[in-house]
Amino acid sequence: MGLISLKRHIEKHSPDTAAAVAALREMIRATGGAMESAIPALGMDIAQKLDANAAELEHDPPRDAVVKTKDAAVRNLRRWSDAAHDYLKAKTDEIKQIVLTVAQLGEAVGERDSRFFGEFSCLASNLGNIAEMDDLSAVRQCIAQSAAQMTSCITKMKEEGETTLRQMREEIATYRAKLEETERLALLDPLTGLANRAAAEREITLRREKKSTFSVIMVDLNGFKPTNDRYGHVVGDELLRLFGAELRQQFRTGDIVSRWGGDEFVIVMDGNALQGESYRDRLRRWTFGEYKVNTEKGQIRVQVDAGVGIAVWDGKEGTAELLGRVDALMYIDKRVAV
Repeated sequence: MGLISLKRHIEKHSPDTAAAVAALREMIRATGGAMESAIPALGMDIAQKLDANAAELEHDPPRDAVVKTKDAAVRNLRRWSDAAHDYLKAKTDEIKQIVLTVAQLGEAVGERDSRFFGEFSCLASNLGNIAEMDDLSAVRQCIAQSAAQMTSCITKMKEEGETTLRQMREEIATYRAKLEETERLALLDPLTGLANRAAAEREITLRREKKSTFSVIMVDLNGFKPTNDRYGHVVGDELLRLFGAELRQQFRTGDIVSRWGGDEFVIVMDGNALQGESYRDRLRRWTFGEYKVNTEKGQIRVQVDAGVGIAVWDGKEGTAELLGRVDALMYIDKRVAV
């Protein structure tokens, strides 16, 4: 309304006055700033739009441009008003839901506590009657009964509390197990069951952070694509599974054997270059060679060989640099083999 009134004032008294236009400009900007302060979540957008409207009033614009800018500012204000209404309603609903949840929790606790409160009240009443008793044996009997009631009540409270705590622990353990299983599956290659690329990269990062001495071995199968094309992807997948299983057997439990992608495998292992070279020899002796693969037409024999690159972390290079270096060494080995 303030913008409309100011516009009418300009039209009536001084439609071409630069001071009035400047006042309108500053009012638009001030309005945007106030809205940003009032509701920060929504204010930035309206403040930017109104600031853009105000910028159109620079350099003595003609009267029709002033009116056009005023109308645009009013439309922006109305849109913001609708958005603010929806935003505040959503926040109100959230608060109502929180209050309702707390109330329901309080009600549940109250139901349990009120039951025990009734039992303790009855116990207190029985103990109060002792003051009116003259018979010592009756007093003793009343105290014994009250003690038994109190013990029973405390036992039930304890059992209920332990049951609730046990249930909470079981639920937490279940969720933790599900989370761990999800994390485990997220780091596995679904085809071979080996670690996947993400797991290998994580292990490289962890070893770099610990300043460990470790090596990375990259294995890339030779001639896998022709085999895949000749026998089909089912046979190709089975060959990768068989090779992956043999590859895993050649390394220690703490070494990470991963399928990097396609017919590439990456091993992250603790140790220096000499140890890495010994594993290269082991691969050539025990992992490369003839594989028997079952197909719909019977068993076939496939000869498997690969290029192998080995690089020891130099203590400084990043993960990408280390992997780039071992990849280059692997391709050199492939060319030598040819």
